[in-house]
Amino acid sequence: MKISFRFALFVSTLVLCLNTVPLFASTQITIKAIGGNAESIKVKVADPVRSGTTLLSEAKLDASGAAKLNFNLTQAQFVGVNIGAKYCRLYLSPNEDLNILVDLTKPDAIPQFQGVGAANALYLAHSDQAFLNTLMPDGKRLDDTDIQLYLSQLDKLQSSLSEIHTIYKGSLSKELSTLFENDSKMYLLYLRQNRIRNERKSISSDLQKIKDYIPFDVALLNANPEPYGALLHYHFLDKLAITAKEIKERNSSQDLFKTAIEKIKEDSYPKEFKELLIAKTIAYSLQNGPTSITESLYHEFKQQYSASPYFPSVESRYNQWLPLAKGKTAPEIAGLTSDNKMLSTNEFKGKVIYVDVWATWCGPCRAEFPKAKELQKQFEGNDKVVFLNVSIDEDIQQWKKLLSDQRTPKGYHINQPNSKIPESIYQSYKISGIPRYILIDQEGKIVNVDATRPSSGKAADEIEALLSK
Repeated sequence: MKISFRFALFVSTLVLCLNTVPLFASTQITIKAIGGNAESIKVKVADPVRSGTTLLSEAKLDASGAAKLNFNLTQAQFVGVNIGAKYCRLYLSPNEDLNILVDLTKPDAIPQFQGVGAANALYLAHSDQAFLNTLMPDGKRLDDTDIQLYLSQLDKLQSSLSEIHTIYKGSLSKELSTLFENDSKMYLLYLRQNRIRNERKSISSDLQKIKDYIPFDVALLNANPEPYGALLHYHFLDKLAITAKEIKERNSSQDLFKTAIEKIKEDSYPKEFKELLIAKTIAYSLQNGPTSITESLYHEFKQQYSASPYFPSVESRYNQWLPLAKGKTAPEIAGLTSDNKMLSTNEFKGKVIYVDVWATWCGPCRAEFPKAKELQKQFEGNDKVVFLNVSIDEDIQQWKKLLSDQRTPKGYHINQPNSKIPESIYQSYKISGIPRYILIDQEGKIVNVDATRPSSGKAADEIEALLSK
């Protein structure tokens, strides 16, 4: 699975201070931007559980190009600051007050800093600039077509970073020096692994070793740099895939996520990493909504790790599904038919609704068509069952063309071309990928927001169970 970073991540600065405090404390950033006003400013922190970011604070530059942001931190950690199109990677401490002067008219200009850690920020800004110069030479993305040539460029980058470290390490504490150096190493390792993982040809044993290598560094884990989080996510996905393969080979009915957590607990990970990997497993299991097993895993984690720094992220993922829990009123699903008439699930009250969310460009969606047609045939003539096919195609003509294909299941067909609007099925049912199936009962209540696929062989029984009530 590919993890993409905004290339702005390779721009500019970071600030570090290793002091930590046990309680929330306000950190302040004061920004003065040359050549800018009304630009949006966002401060984000990496979320290692969900492999994304969390917004800490946001503001806009005033007419003079100034802004002040305050947010709470429990410990020193990496944060990202977007100032319009410019991105600064910082490392901030609780109670820190940092002033940043940035010239938005000069994209390559390194910001100026005042306050605690300003000297460290300058050093780190030069390191990040070295990344940018290598990965975006002349403002264009570095060509990674030839893997060996790309990796050799990263080797040169490593030499440049070593030179920068040699110049500045005398002004750093031992802890800062080690942290900065390891952060750069993880950044480079992420770039190498990302390229190797996207290589379509077979790779050498040496490249395989690079791909599989993951250091467990507690200081980096606490510092929370995004590239290290990406490496850990790679490791997590690899381990999950291995577990899934083992279960399949044994033809076992074991639950993937429960088994994965058992293996994590048995493994020799440092306790901090066990905690994170268990949290990631539970959050990942909740991508399409909770099941009875993931409910149990979540409550077990809540009981054992309620004070964990990762629990809020797991809890947030769990809570987002509460409005879509079994028995809740199903959000309306509406769209245009092929003859441009509005059709809504509100018109099917008193009937069981089996919803298929798909698109013409989705291979796995179309692979389900033969079994979907078989499923529909089992309920042919039964007016108490509705099969609603919801396309998210933006190309309406391509959608209409496929509807005339005999291989396409019948039933009701509607289209929602804009999946980003709040009322779309993609947003209201928190869909992260297709195909997706939803089962709604006769009272318009949710049965399952991640219902079984036609190919599972279980969908008919679930529909029959509702009809027999």
